Amino acid sequence: MGVAFLTVAAWLFLVSVSDALTAAVVLGAAYLGLGLVLIGFAQSSKPPVPEPEAEPRSGSHVNPKQPPLMQAFIYGMEAGSSWSNKR
Repeated sequence: MGVAFLTVAAWLFLVSVSDALTAAVVLGAAYLGLGLVLIGFAQSSKPPVPEPEAEPRSGSHVNPKQPPLMQAFIYGMEAGSSWSNKR
């Protein structure tokens, strides 16, 4: 909300000093520059450290490189088939 008030104040000042086209170009360039600086800061941060993957249990056919949802589905299928084999 504060950014909107500052933008309007800057617009009113720039229009009083120059014309509307110049004010629009100056404010657009300021926001573009701010956006590029923020993108630069976001890309310069350290990448997150990957967590070690859990080892699959013995006898499991779960591939550790599969997505977690796929691993859960395969684990459930294996549990269901082992339960029906015990009956």
